[in-house]
Amino acid sequence: MSVKPPKKPSSPIKTSPPDCIICHHPTINRRHYCERCRPLVQSHHMDKLKRRAALIAAIDRLLDAFLCQYARRPVELVDRTSHKLIQFDHITPNKTSALQVLWAVFNQMKTDLSDEEFRIIVRLLRDHWLGDPFDKEAVKFHYWSRKKLKLSSPMRAAGPVEDLRQGETPTDDCIICGDKAYPNSVYCPRCRKFFRWAKESLARRKALKEAWDPVRRKFICFYTGVELDENDINSPWYVSFDLGIPGKLGDRRSPDLPQGFLRTNGKGVKRPEGDMVVAALWVSVMKVDLARDEFYAVIKELARCFETGDNFDERVCAFLYWKRREDGTRKLKIFPLV
Repeated sequence: MSVKPPKKPSSPIKTSPPDCIICHHPTINRRHYCERCRPLVQSHHMDKLKRRAALIAAIDRLLDAFLCQYARRPVELVDRTSHKLIQFDHITPNKTSALQVLWAVFNQMKTDLSDEEFRIIVRLLRDHWLGDPFDKEAVKFHYWSRKKLKLSSPMRAAGPVEDLRQGETPTDDCIICGDKAYPNSVYCPRCRKFFRWAKESLARRKALKEAWDPVRRKFICFYTGVELDENDINSPWYVSFDLGIPGKLGDRRSPDLPQGFLRTNGKGVKRPEGDMVVAALWVSVMKVDLARDEFYAVIKELARCFETGDNFDERVCAFLYWKRREDGTRKLKIFPLV
């Protein structure tokens, strides 16, 4: 007697949709990712699998949030103007590297440094400010690539060097370093090249005077105490000018103006004077969106977090000068001043 095969069900058995492979939230239409994770993984420029791995490493299932791998604090997923906006950083600055989840501000600070180099530099800066010498050889800047700074070279080279912009009389010796001055100038050939910038001339002069070491015959970085390179514009140790507060103009007073006088911008509005110092180019790039007191506080707190594994204390810095538009682009046109 033959056995009849069981009848096939008239309609497929309904099953619940699978969970997201990143955060285990329910998905829609049996997709791999939930509606929160799917836009984070999608990218035309980065490996989706690397993004997925970075998100899995960053997820905190108790908080149900992705954590910055430096701060151990939740990232922002929606507000593109926030300094906590989620960004995917190459652990090693090349296309084949794995990714990690960071706050946008820390990704900006890390730039062309590897994760190991960044952690070493943060510790070296903290220790130097506590009294230790900065070991210049501890970081080789293997991935440093600042050729894009050539985009700002027209700003440096616009017009001739204005040696006597302040109506001064030419001097025999450079008023900054004391070497023989260039003909009809107050600067020597070495110092003269830093004054092609149409603004900030007096602030630059003051910063260079304070940074000049007459014994070593070199300009010294304000933040590291290391001798700076005066010739290779793409070197991480090239001379750059750092403003105490991002976007504030340096002191542009003429010698005959009284102390405390603020120039106007031509419309009767007083412009605030900023504090300019000479710094290594890599420091200026790292600090570009931070005031000087914020930079000190963030570096010290990061060094503590790296050593202890604790969460970043957000009370140390309000990131007041992190200015971004709704699309995430920078509002202030801030460049390392070279």
